[in-house]
Amino acid sequence: MPRPLDGYVTGSLSHRIGRGTMGDGVYEFEFLRTEELTLVRPYDGQPASVLRKPCPACDKALSYRVYSVRATRRRRAVWWALTTFAAALAIGGVVLANSLPDVGVSDVWVFVVVSAILGGILALFLLVRLALGEYGIRGHRTGWPIIAKHAFALAPSFADEFCCRDDNGRPSPAGTSSRF
Repeated sequence: MPRPLDGYVTGSLSHRIGRGTMGDGVYEFEFLRTEELTLVRPYDGQPASVLRKPCPACDKALSYRVYSVRATRRRRAVWWALTTFAAALAIGGVVLANSLPDVGVSDVWVFVVVSAILGGILALFLLVRLALGEYGIRGHRTGWPIIAKHAFALAPSFADEFCCRDDNGRPSPAGTSSRF
């Protein structure tokens, strides 16, 4: 389940060190956490703001786009709509496969049906990953299911859903929210 959205994004900028290693059936990468950041989202209706920072580890110029809450929700909705289309493609391929006659089917139709099923399933997994990973920060392949050289990762926070937010959803000192 995606995190609730508010006016701030807290996370860390990381730099991948070296190559991945295989251990116990898991491919692992080592990251150097370079900086903790709290980014302010633009107000709804405003264009995405751009964060430009040099990587402290390699001095490469990095730029990330930070989207507003409404724009992030729209982006999530687009990913979920594409996910629904991919599911429909896979289900349509299965239905088409069941409706084909047993004999006299050309190889082209078999290829089309198998491609629809496999393509729909592959797209479904990729798009679900992208929809769940959409938190309004884009740049340097953030959110894509790859291991990039530079990454912005959300900071884990136990209290994200329970406390420390004012009435506008922005972080506030504990106990000052009128929500509860």
